[in-house]
Amino acid sequence: MHPSFAAVERLHQAIESLGGDAWFDRSELNAGDQWERKILPQIQRGVRLFVPVISDLTAARSEGYVFREWREALERSKKIRGRKFIVPIVVDTDYQGDIARYQSLVDEFPDFQALNFGRAPGGDPDDNLRNTLIAEIRAMRREDAQ
Repeated sequence: MHPSFAAVERLHQAIESLGGDAWFDRSELNAGDQWERKILPQIQRGVRLFVPVISDLTAARSEGYVFREWREALERSKKIRGRKFIVPIVVDTDYQGDIARYQSLVDEFPDFQALNFGRAPGGDPDDNLRNTLIAEIRAMRREDAQ
């Protein structure tokens, strides 16, 4: 298992332990998979918080479904007001807060530059990210209760 994938698994578990209902594709999608019918409708309408996971591995990629998913999330975010929809999270253990490290992603997705990147070294959310996630999960529960 690639270290970044293990970090995503730990992050997923952390979100669930905070009470979030988190989903991610444990098996990487391959060419020919029906990802458009499975994932894109969720991004376009279903998910309430989109968490793009950023790492050196992601920044080094030149193509992949993940980028299409990010574009769909950015497009949907333009229709959402009054709440967070995208919370990008960096899982590299040596990330010190300088997004220039991921310049290729920032260039490709300039809207990310305006967002605060959460930190989850190795998949373990730091205190700031943990508090953000808790606040968003609580806000979703309040919304559901109305």
